[in-house]
Amino acid sequence: MIYQLYFSVSDEYEKIDYWVPVMNYFLLQSDSIEIHCWNEEEVVVEETKSMLKGSFETITENNLTIFKGNKALDVVKHLLYITSELLQI
Repeated sequence: MIYQLYFSVSDEYEKIDYWVPVMNYFLLQSDSIEIHCWNEEEVVVEETKSMLKGSFETITENNLTIFKGNKALDVVKHLLYITSELLQI
């Protein structure tokens, strides 16, 4: 069975410190990662390209840039780190 999960970090000022443990749980069990960015978020798209260093397939469609690839430990650590930093936990 294949599961597809979606994670988003809210801009709201609510307590959402559960994201990192949830992401960690599912990332540890996955074999691939897919990241969707709005094309208008140019800084985020460029940062993601830089982080992935060309190791992921990049697809641009409609208003999205999509990064798809096999799970790599450095990518998982980075995703968990930046989420922790954004949530300041």
